[in-house]
Amino acid sequence: MFMGYRIKKSQIFNRLLPVPNHIRLDVYNSKLSFTDFITYNLEDKVPISCLDKRDREIVERFGLENTIVTNCDPIMFTKQLKGFFDKIILDAPCSGEGMFRKDYKAIDTWSIDKVKECAYIQKNLIAAAYELLAPNGEIIYSTCTYSKEENEDIINYALDNFDLTLVNIEKSHGMSEGIEMKEVVRLYPHKYNGEGHFIALLKKGNIGTTQKPQLLKSNINKDKQKIVNDFYLQNLNKKVPQYLLDNNNHIYALQPHFPKLEKIRVLRNGLYLGECK
Repeated sequence: MFMGYRIKKSQIFNRLLPVPNHIRLDVYNSKLSFTDFITYNLEDKVPISCLDKRDREIVERFGLENTIVTNCDPIMFTKQLKGFFDKIILDAPCSGEGMFRKDYKAIDTWSIDKVKECAYIQKNLIAAAYELLAPNGEIIYSTCTYSKEENEDIINYALDNFDLTLVNIEKSHGMSEGIEMKEVVRLYPHKYNGEGHFIALLKKGNIGTTQKPQLLKSNINKDKQKIVNDFYLQNLNKKVPQYLLDNNNHIYALQPHFPKLEKIRVLRNGLYLGECK
């Protein structure tokens, strides 16, 4: 979504990097996301769950054991994970005005009705994100459109309806202030080496409850554990993951803090290791 080499030098990238024991939720509209770039900079020992609506191959490409990949409406998480996440990256579906230069199809699909429809969806997603966010947690809200109705107006809606404060983002590398909202960032192609985007940083107050979900447990039997141990010993120069999940003979490496998600389509619980036959 954003140009990684630019964002890495900014304040907003530092906000994305996890703190030990913090858990992050990533909700993405686009196939390109921060997840591959951020997790590449993580240490294996950092416990972070990253749930997003995107391609599962990224997880396998980087060998990530600290990641869950789902494909569902993020509002479904509110039934199980209220106050569970310390950071939420919400790349909201939008009318795509910032992509006009790059993708002519975005022009064909644009309309005033689409702007209004996206704004309605964005308000629902902000409300869900607030429910999922832990006290003192942070939401990074972003779009790839110029529409004020989908950007500053959504932030004003969030500030008016929830215990959220707007955090100023330091401007650099061609970043511009928002429309009557200097704390946010607007990216314009004539000022920034990329397409059109909007970024805002919101912080939740310190009041709220955290829902503790049921956790996934390692369930591999001795025979399959031996198969995995032998394979690692013969083929890989690394330790066997401590927590293994057996799902119909398909083995995954996961983390002990992973929540057990009910009625949610899970594409990857941690890192897929292979099939025991």
